[in-house]
Amino acid sequence: VLIRYASEIYELGADESLGTLSDAERLCLRAIDVLENCVRRDPGVQRHRSELAYASKVLGDIYLDRSDLQPARENLHRALEIYRELVRGSPRDKKVRRLFSVTSVTWGQLLQDSGDMDAAANSFREAVAMLEELRAEFPGDLLLQEGLIEAIEKHAEFHEERKDIAAAGQLFARARRLTDECVADNPNDPIRLTIASIYYLEFADFAFRCGNLEDARDLFE
Repeated sequence: VLIRYASEIYELGADESLGTLSDAERLCLRAIDVLENCVRRDPGVQRHRSELAYASKVLGDIYLDRSDLQPARENLHRALEIYRELVRGSPRDKKVRRLFSVTSVTWGQLLQDSGDMDAAANSFREAVAMLEELRAEFPGDLLLQEGLIEAIEKHAEFHEERKDIAAAGQLFARARRLTDECVADNPNDPIRLTIASIYYLEFADFAFRCGNLEDARDLFE
């Protein structure tokens, strides 16, 4: 319960009706303390380790948003290693594989911010590869579709930062096609439309930065 509430506060930002990001941090730390005790007491219970990984991931996200890289690294690394272990133990578990992939994307962003570009690229590629496998196994799954779009979009931003505009453009184009397919699966689904609108703005911004003003205008519209 603690970590779900902390995650909600983090996702919504400093909403006074819920609390502040500092509240989210405190809740994460309390949840991690409880879950570490649970893991020590019952190390074979997968749920405890999975929840500890999730709590560490949320706390790592909070620190990364603050550009507080050292605690972000510690928490995201722990989350990634737990998820990696869980994937090895349950290689067909959809949820664990998805969370491992999502964490790999964030880990890639941290490595990018830290200047470790080769390791960041590997992390993005690993995330995309696993999400592609999952999407092939579970077509139409919205969480997997969104996860794959985000992973490719972050990988594209990575290449853009490295001034490899051609590679970035290919990845942005691929993410755009996947976004189109996501909407086409259920054009009346407001959740899909909301997700698409967020990413279309990202694609439009890239087109604008590249001087493709007509494409940018079409995407904004």
